[in-house]
Amino acid sequence: MPEQMNYKPIQNKLGRFTYNSLVRELLSILKNQEKSSRPQAFWQGLLLLRWAIEFGGRNYPLKEASRKDIISLYQQIEKLENAHNIFYPGRNGGNLKKTFIILSLQQMVYQEKAFWDCTARQYLLFNQIKHKYDIAGSFEKLTGISITDFLKVLHFKLLLLLNDTASEKIIKGISIDRFPELVEIQFGSKLSNQLFKLWTISRESIDVAINMDTRQIRNYNLQIFEPSIFTRRPMFLFDNRVIIPHRDILNVTINHFIYEFMKHKDPDFSPELGRRMEKYVEMGLHESGIDFKNENELKSRLGKHHTLVDFLLEDHIVVEVKGIEVKPFTAANPTDEILANEFRQNIVKAYCTQMISVVSSIASHGTEYFGIIITYRDLMLGNATDLWDQFLKEEAEKIGLNEENISLLPVENLFIMDLRTWDYLVHLLKSKQVTLKELLIKIRETDKDPITKKYNFRMHLDDYSCHPLDLTYLLEVREKLD
Repeated sequence: MPEQMNYKPIQNKLGRFTYNSLVRELLSILKNQEKSSRPQAFWQGLLLLRWAIEFGGRNYPLKEASRKDIISLYQQIEKLENAHNIFYPGRNGGNLKKTFIILSLQQMVYQEKAFWDCTARQYLLFNQIKHKYDIAGSFEKLTGISITDFLKVLHFKLLLLLNDTASEKIIKGISIDRFPELVEIQFGSKLSNQLFKLWTISRESIDVAINMDTRQIRNYNLQIFEPSIFTRRPMFLFDNRVIIPHRDILNVTINHFIYEFMKHKDPDFSPELGRRMEKYVEMGLHESGIDFKNENELKSRLGKHHTLVDFLLEDHIVVEVKGIEVKPFTAANPTDEILANEFRQNIVKAYCTQMISVVSSIASHGTEYFGIIITYRDLMLGNATDLWDQFLKEEAEKIGLNEENISLLPVENLFIMDLRTWDYLVHLLKSKQVTLKELLIKIRETDKDPITKKYNFRMHLDDYSCHPLDLTYLLEVREKLD
């Protein structure tokens, strides 16, 4: 019988070693993993580092941690991870999809590389596109940094230290841990100090940082499956030095810091973002050259009291935009019930109520209909048929949908993608490599076979040329940030 999850032995063991010896050994391992060309489970070390800051050196008498002691802690972390119910068919009902959800959200978030389009997209969404609420003004009030300056810092970090091929020569000569120094040189001490307060974590500030961080899982047993606190506070102050524990956490910081920070600090952010995302998607539709009708045009066609979607493309593809993500606790504990509760008002509503209703009203004999749901972040839950098996079918039955309703827009014709993937799709349509209908049919047929099925929509685009990304609205912003 597998053991129950219990982090306490790790906490107690950390407490018996001096803080400095724990941190030195962990940072040494993390930096070696950073240099390795082979995949490394560095998220385990990040969690141990976070817990070492929180629990280390609390139990007397203390001793110095050796490399052997640290390896033993890693083994205990792995044991804790493997004790999750989801890895045991007897506990999870034999549902391997749940296992993939947890592992995807634990690991793939670090693999989502940050490129120039990430900062350009954020500039458009959070600064340039306007609706009713001032996101940029709110961010500056909360952080003391203008959102333009903040994005320039992210862009600067990206160009100097991460993945931009144009800066390879610079990358070779610069240590990632020199970033704070370089920011001060480039942007001045005032912005550098504000950024330091926003991004730094230390032994002295750990309790305050944890209490203020509403994005983390409070259940310590499950923290191994969430993105590290260092993705939100990438600067670690130790021994009078600022250290970035692992290079790949910066992918998450660049891609998602503003979204995560504002979503959890400002209740007006999420509804405003939803409206701005619609405007952003419409920019892509104009660029792609595809024929479409927006919500107002659909209202004129179907009536102002009719349930609507955001866009209708080529009279047979309905599109709905949702500014949503998977919450950390849901990601670490993705039961059917928890997934249904989280997505009842967005994914379920979009497909079962909005899309089915519109398709029912416009249905023409012999026409095949498709649906696309665009989210802000990749949900990493698999494709629509995966969601159907886990919670969408049951929710559809509760609403009262029958086979006739669903046959107008079968779930295998429903596709879910994040906003970044949407831009890649727009690029493909603009370059005339494939038509949208051809692509959707190809993906549907590929995903029918378990051998050829891919985990998310973006993986299907690897069959095409998506780089360099040729989108006017992003390239114009890149010039400003460069």
